Amino acid sequence: ASPSRKENAWGQSGGGGGGAPLLAGGMCTAGSCPNQAAARHPRLPAGLCQIHAARAAQLLAEGWPKGEDGEEDACRWCCGLSLDALDRPVAAQDVSTVLCDACGKAWCSDCIRSNLGAAAWEQIEGLPEDEEWRCFYCDPKLLTALGSAPAAPA
Repeated sequence: ASPSRKENAWGQSGGGGGGAPLLAGGMCTAGSCPNQAAARHPRLPAGLCQIHAARAAQLLAEGWPKGEDGEEDACRWCCGLSLDALDRPVAAQDVSTVLCDACGKAWCSDCIRSNLGAAAWEQIEGLPEDEEWRCFYCDPKLLTALGSAPAAPA
């Protein structure tokens, strides 16, 4: 089966602080977030700003949000937060989300395009109905552009 796709309207607010220190500096890799990275993503070889890192820690502790259909509603990379240059949630915007056929985790078009390029998103969208898509947790080789494999689940 091809990956399930959903449309989300994101406009959630985040909190401050938290996360493991980065080994190297850089920008937050959550979608098009313009903030400086302050922590490492809990499972990906990528940096997150304080807002995204705090949201990731919160969701890992409380559980990932699910929609009425029982499927995940928030991207595992950006946690469903889309920020503008002023660190405020962007007005509700439509973002395409793909669900992993192996584990059911959600990933958004903004994060995939921003980190792996538009061609990576187009490849996912273009998968035939009978072909499965495995996410960055299930198939770490998809992250070769980022430099290393994801960390083991906590």
